[in-house]
Amino acid sequence: MKKNNNIALITDFGIDDIYVGVMKGVILTINPEASFIDLTHSVMPQNIRQASFLLKSSYKYFPKGTIFLCVVDPGVGSARKGLIIEAEGYYFVGPDNGIFSFLFNIANNQFIYELKNNRYISQNISNTFHGRDIFAPAAAYLSNGTDANKFGNKLEKKGLVSSGSPIFEANNNACEFEIQHIDRYGNIITSIPESYSFLNTEFVEIFNQSGKLINKFRIVNNYSEAKSGETIIYKGSYGFYELAVSMGSLLKEWNNDVDFKKFYIAK
Repeated sequence: MKKNNNIALITDFGIDDIYVGVMKGVILTINPEASFIDLTHSVMPQNIRQASFLLKSSYKYFPKGTIFLCVVDPGVGSARKGLIIEAEGYYFVGPDNGIFSFLFNIANNQFIYELKNNRYISQNISNTFHGRDIFAPAAAYLSNGTDANKFGNKLEKKGLVSSGSPIFEANNNACEFEIQHIDRYGNIITSIPESYSFLNTEFVEIFNQSGKLINKFRIVNNYSEAKSGETIIYKGSYGFYELAVSMGSLLKEWNNDVDFKKFYIAK
C-alpha cells in the first residue's frame, strides 16, 4: 500500500469530550504527517445504522486511498471483531457491528482483514476506548503505508455482522419507511428512494405506527417553491426523499420527539 495521509473520521463522540482529540494524538504520534477530515462526530449515540448511512452517502466523494476511521461502537470491550476493509480504492477501519455492511453488497475488489496483529495496536487496551487503543493506531499504520494484509487474517463477508437494509416497502397506495438521518436544520432524511413516484398528487400524509396522522406534506422540487412554515417533501441530495419545514425545523415542530422507527405515507 502506498502512503496516504488522508484520514476521515466518523464517530458518535461529539466534540465536548477529549475522545476525538486523543485519537488524533495517537495517530499523529505514529504518522506526524496525517491529515484529518472530520466527516462527523454527531452520529446519535450507538446508532450504527445512521453511521452506516452517512458513511455510505459520503465516502465516494473523497480521493482514492482515503482511510475512513469509523468508531460507533456500542459493543466495545466485547468479543466483536475489529476490521480493516479495502474496497473500491478506499480503506475502512472500525468494529464488526454492521457499520460497514453496505460495502458487502456494492464494493468491487473487496478485501476484509481482522484487526488482530498486536504490532499495530496499543499494548495497553482499555475495555471502553478501542477507538484510541485499536482503531486509531491501525488507521495510522495504514496511512504510513502498511499493507492491509499485515493486520490479521483475511475474512469472508459471510459471518460478519450486517446492520440490515433500511426499511422501505411500497404498493400502489402507500409506502412504509424509516428515518435514516436528521440534519442540523431539522430536516428528516427518509429511506424512500428518489426513484419512487408519488404519481399525480400534490400532497402526502404521514402516519406513525399507531396510525396517527403526523403531518401533511406538499411535494416540491426545492425550498424556494414553498411558503415559510410550510411542511414539504422533496428529493434530497442523499438520493432519498426528505421531510422539512420551509425556513424552519421539522424536528422542533415535532418537539424533538423523533425516533428511527417505521412511518407510513398514504398518497
